[in-house]
Amino acid sequence: MPVSVNSLLRSGNFILSGLTFAAYAASYFSPYTYWPLAFLGLIYPWLALANLGFIFVWLVRKRKIWALLSVFTLLLGWSHFKGLIGLHWASGKGEEGLVQIMSYNVRRFQPYGQETIRKISNAEWEASLKRHRPDILCVQEIETGPGLSVEAICQSQGLVYQEVRSRNELAIFSKYPILRTGAHMFNSYYGFQHADLQVGDRILRVYNVHLQSNAITGIAARIAQEGDLKEKRTWKDIRGMLGRYRRAAKIRQEQAVALAAHLHKSPYPVILCGDLNDVPQSFVYHKVCSGLQDAFQVAGKGLGVTYAGPVPGLRIDVILASSSIKVEDCRIGRREFSDHLPVVARVTW
Repeated sequence: MPVSVNSLLRSGNFILSGLTFAAYAASYFSPYTYWPLAFLGLIYPWLALANLGFIFVWLVRKRKIWALLSVFTLLLGWSHFKGLIGLHWASGKGEEGLVQIMSYNVRRFQPYGQETIRKISNAEWEASLKRHRPDILCVQEIETGPGLSVEAICQSQGLVYQEVRSRNELAIFSKYPILRTGAHMFNSYYGFQHADLQVGDRILRVYNVHLQSNAITGIAARIAQEGDLKEKRTWKDIRGMLGRYRRAAKIRQEQAVALAAHLHKSPYPVILCGDLNDVPQSFVYHKVCSGLQDAFQVAGKGLGVTYAGPVPGLRIDVILASSSIKVEDCRIGRREFSDHLPVVARVTW
C-alpha cells in the first residue's frame, strides 16, 4: 500500500520536532559526553527555519491541525527564537545617560574573502568607529601591522583609555578611566581580559572574551563549494568537520567554566563582550550567561546572526550584562571587513 504525501510529511515533522527539542537540551549537557547534542544546538537556526517551512506547508495543504506541531515546538523554545530574531523595536535614541558598548572580532583587520592578505586602511577603521560611536569598545583578534594605527585612531575618537593584552589579541578601549586590569589567557590566541572602569559615580567591570574556535570554516567552505554526497571525499570532510567541532566544544567547555568562576567573583556589575565561538543553544553559552542577561535577547532588533563566514546563521558574538544594568537597545552592525559583524548595545542603570 503506497504511503501518502501527508503521511511522509507528518513523519518528517515529528523527526524535525524531536531534533529541535534536542537542540534546546544541548545547553544543559556537557559536550564531553553529548557532543552530538552540541552540534544540533549549532544548527538550531536551520531547524527553526525548517519548522517555519512545515507550518507554511501544512497551511497550504489545509491541514492546520498539523501545523500546530511546529508552532508548539517553536513556542516551547521561544527564548531560543528570541536569540535568533530580535523583536524589540522601541528605541531610546537621544536619551541622556546611555553608555554605548561595542564588541567586534576584527579578524586581524584583514578583509574577509580577498585572495591577497592586506590590512584595512586607517580610513576604514576610523569610518567604522564613527559609524558606531562606542563609549566602550572590546576588540578580539586585534593584530595590526605596518601602516595601521588602531590605537591612535581610537584615541582620536575619544577612546583615550586603552588596555591591549597578549600579543595584541585582545583590547579594551574606553572613554572612561581604567582603574585596574587583569587577563587570563588559555593559550596565545584565546582567553579573556577585564578592566574596571570609572563610569560616573560607579565602577563597572568589563570583560573582553575570545574562546576556542571550531576551526571548521575552511572545511565547511570546501563542502559548500565542491561537496558531492556521492563522493567519498565529501563524507571524509564531513567527518573531519564533526571531529574538529567535537574537540573544540570540549576545550570551550573548560574555558567557559574558568570564565564563569571569574565572573561570579566580580565585586562590580559586569558587562561581558566577546566572541564565544558558540551559539545560545550551547553548554558554553549557558555556563557563561548564568546570572547575566543577553543584551540581544532583552532588546535586540532584527536578525541576530553575527558570523558572516561559510557556516551561516550563527550568533556567536555577544554582549552580556548584570541584572542591575538596564539594556535599552542592542543591534547587529552591518558587514564591514571582518567575517564577524559588530554587536552594539546601549545601557544605563
